[in-house]
Amino acid sequence: MNIHLNPPASNTPGYVVFSGVMGALFSALCIVIGWVDYLCGTLLLLFACGIPMWWLEMRRFPASHLCLDSIPVWRKKIRFIGMLIVWMLFCGIYFLVTYSLAALSKSDILGDMQLVLIAASIPWSLWMLYRRARGNQFDSLEMLGSAAISCIFKRRKIKKKYSQVFLGWCVKAYFFPLMLGGCYFFVSAASKVSLEITEFSWISIVAFLIYLLYAIDTAFGTIGYCSTSRRINGQIRSTDSTISGWGVTLVCYPPFNLIVLHQWLAYKDGYEWHEWLTDEPLLLFVWGTVVLLLTVGYVWSTVSFGLRFSNLSYRGLVSSGPYRYFKHPSYFFKNISWWLISIPFISLESGRLAIINCLGLVGINCIYILRAWTEERHLASDPDYKAYSIWMAKNGVLGRFRQLIGC
Repeated sequence: MNIHLNPPASNTPGYVVFSGVMGALFSALCIVIGWVDYLCGTLLLLFACGIPMWWLEMRRFPASHLCLDSIPVWRKKIRFIGMLIVWMLFCGIYFLVTYSLAALSKSDILGDMQLVLIAASIPWSLWMLYRRARGNQFDSLEMLGSAAISCIFKRRKIKKKYSQVFLGWCVKAYFFPLMLGGCYFFVSAASKVSLEITEFSWISIVAFLIYLLYAIDTAFGTIGYCSTSRRINGQIRSTDSTISGWGVTLVCYPPFNLIVLHQWLAYKDGYEWHEWLTDEPLLLFVWGTVVLLLTVGYVWSTVSFGLRFSNLSYRGLVSSGPYRYFKHPSYFFKNISWWLISIPFISLESGRLAIINCLGLVGINCIYILRAWTEERHLASDPDYKAYSIWMAKNGVLGRFRQLIGC
C-alpha cells in the first residue's frame, strides 16, 4: 500500500472553491449579457464569489467554538489606537502608490471603486472596534495598539508576534487596493471587448476570456485579503519578514513593476502572437487555445486558495487543484504564457532587439524563481508545509521527472 497516495489535506475544501467559481460564472454571465455596468459588475463578481464561500466556511467552524466575550472599556481604547494605526497605514500606502502611479503612468488604482471603498470602510471600522473578544487573547488591532503604547510610552522593544501582526496589516494595506482596482479594471476591459465581438473572431474571444479570467483571479485575491479571520480559521499564521522576500514580491506589482519589469527588463516591442500568426488561421487557433489554457491554469491556482489567498503571508496549506502537481503553479503557468503572448524571440526591428527582449523576459522569469525560493524559505518551518514538500518531492510533476531521469 502506498502511504503517499495523497498529499497532506488542504485547508480549503474543494466544494468551497467550487461554490466561489459558480458565483464567478454567474456574475460573468451577467457582465457578458450587459445586465450590469462596470462598477456593479465588479461588486456582483466580488459578492457572488465571496458570499457562498464565507457561508460554507462559517458552517465548518461554528461560532459556539470561539468563546466570544464582551470587551471591556480599556481594551476598546487599545483597539481604537490599533485602528488609528491601520487607517494611517492604509492611507499612507494608498496615497504613496497612487502618487507614484500617477507620476509614472497617469493611472489610478481604484477608479470609481474609491467611493465604494470609503463607504464600506465606515461599517467595517465600527465592527472591528466593537466586535466581541475571544477571551483574554488580543486580536490584531489590540496587538497593534499595545505595541504602540509599549514602544512610545514605555520604551520597550516590540515583541516578534506584534511585529508579525504589523507586517500582516502592511500586506493587506498594500495588496488589497491593488487587487480591488485590478478587478474593476479587468471587469471593465472584459465588458468593452464583449461589446466589440460582433462576429466570430478567435482573437477577440481569447482577449475577452483572458480579461474575464483575470477579473476572477483578482476578485478571489480581493476576497482573500478581506477574509483574514479566525472565525473561518483564515487568520495569518506568519508573514515573511525578510527584505529579499518583500523585494522580489513588490517588484512584480505597481508602481515598482513599471520601472523594474517594464523598463529595466522590458521584453515587449508591440508585436504579439495574433499579429505574427494572422496569415496562419489553424496555428492562430492552436496558439490562442494554449495561451487560454495557461491562463486558466494560472487562475485555477488562485481560486484554489478559496478565502485564504495572500502574498507574503501564510494562512494555511493549499495542496489541492494544481498544487497537487506543482508547488508554484501560478508562477509556472504565468511565465510560460508571457513567452507565448509577447513572442519576444520575434521582432520586426532586428534580431538584436529580439535577443534583448528574450533576456529581459528571462530576467523576469528569474525574479519569479526567486519569489518561489523566498516563499519556500518562509514556510520551511511549518510542519504541514514540510510534509507537503516531502510528498511533492516524490509525487509532484518535477519530482517524478527527476526520478525518471535518475536525479
